[in-house]
Formats: sequence, C-alpha cells, structure tokens
Amino acid sequence: PTPSIITATVGPLVLGFAFQQLLLGIIFAQARRYYVGCAAREEKVYSFRVLVGLMVVLNVLEGVMDIHVLYRTTVTHYGDFQYFDMQTWTMWAEPGITALIGFLAQLFFIERCARLSNYSPYVIAGLSVLALLSLGSGVAVSISFSKVKLFSLLAKIPLPIAFWLISTAVTDLAITAILCVALWRSRRKTSYARTETVISKLIRLSIETSLVTAVVALVNLGLYFGMITTAYHLLPQFSICRVYTITVLVTLMTRDALR
Repeated sequence: PTPSIITATVGPLVLGFAFQQLLLGIIFAQARRYYVGCAAREEKVYSFRVLVGLMVVLNVLEGVMDIHVLYRTTVTHYGDFQYFDMQTWTMWAEPGITALIGFLAQLFFIERCARLSNYSPYVIAGLSVLALLSLGSGVAVSISFSKVKLFSLLAKIPLPIAFWLISTAVTDLAITAILCVALWRSRRKTSYARTETVISKLIRLSIETSLVTAVVALVNLGLYFGMITTAYHLLPQFSICRVYTITVLVTLMTRDALR
C-alpha cells in the first residue's frame, strides 16, 4: 500500500490508541480520587463503588485488547498490511465492550432521571428501552464484524453501525433533556438563592456530561459514513467508553463537592 493509505488506516489506529490511553490515565486519577475521598461520604457507597470499579475494569480490558490489536498490526506483522485489514477477535469485540460500558453509564444517569421524575414509569421504561437498544446494537456490530472479518468490509455492515451510534446519541440526548427539564422545574419551586445556584450548576453539569457522549457518537458516525474507505472513525471510537466513564466519575465527584 502507498504511504497515503497507511496514513489513512494505520495512522488513526495509532493516534486513537494513544489518545485512549491518555484518557485511561485520567480515569485512574479520578477513580483514585473518588475512592479515597468521595466514596466514603456517598449515601449509596456499595452500588456506586461497584459501578465505578466495574467500569474501570472494563476500560482496562478494552485497553489491553487494543494493545494487542496495535502490537499485532505494527510489530508482529510489521510491513504486512493484510494483517491490519484482517483483524482478530480483540478488534471485533471492541464495539461490544464499548456498548457495555456505555450501557452502565446510561443506567447511572437513568437512575438520576428516575429520582428527579418521581420514578415516572414512562421515563424509566422509555430510557431503559433506548439504553437496551444501544447495548444490543453495539453487540450486533461486534457479531457482524466477526463475520466479515476484514476491516475493509466494514462498509458492508452500515446498518448495525448506524443503528448503534444513532441509538447511543438519542439515548444520551433524551437523558440530557429529562435531567435538564426536571432540574429546571425544581429550580422554579425553590426560593432559596443557594439552592437555586446548586440546581443551576447541576443543569450545566447534566448538559456537559450527557451531551458530550452524544457528540462523540455522532462524530464517529459522521467519520464512518463520510470517510468510509479510511479508519479515521477509530479516533472517536476508541474514546467513547473512556468519555462515558469520565462523565460518571465527574458527576459523582461534583455531587460530593456541591453538598
């Protein structure tokens, strides 16, 4: 292959891996801060600790899988481009692991939506269905990828990829909207300046955390369809699970700071 092909395929793989490892370092630092300080004062200590621990473990697992993909491509089979095209299970499983991490983060925010909506069955059922669709379609991408095997044939499975990324973005946008509306209504009911300030900060936090994951998913979708013969979609793809984990940790630590 020509240097331009290598740049458009192996290049995004290397850059995406480097950026995701940078984000993993941020996750480690935030998780340590949470366990050392915030977790001791959390009301739901056990459930939140388990959630954070599980998400960190899954992020490490995905990082190890991506190390294998990178090492296999650039070291073990250095110079043999067909081994970039013909990926193995560590690349096939990546969308499924990412979808699982995203699902855990969405469950965390759905629980917040449920409490703020007085456990409305419509809110719980609607968001749960969307989150399950996102998880299921992410697993479907992994299954479809394992069948086509070749990276160059990803263009042959646009439906599960599009459904996964769109359902992920829709779920995150729905969570953002419900959190903002519920918090805004709570703000209108209070006459205390401090409470109003705290609620305003929570509204901004909800927009910043839930919206950023939707944006990453949409960027991934745009790069996949807009540059389908390249691997540039790996740049946001490798970062989605990291962003989900960071948003959960930021939310937990901000809640503690606002008390």
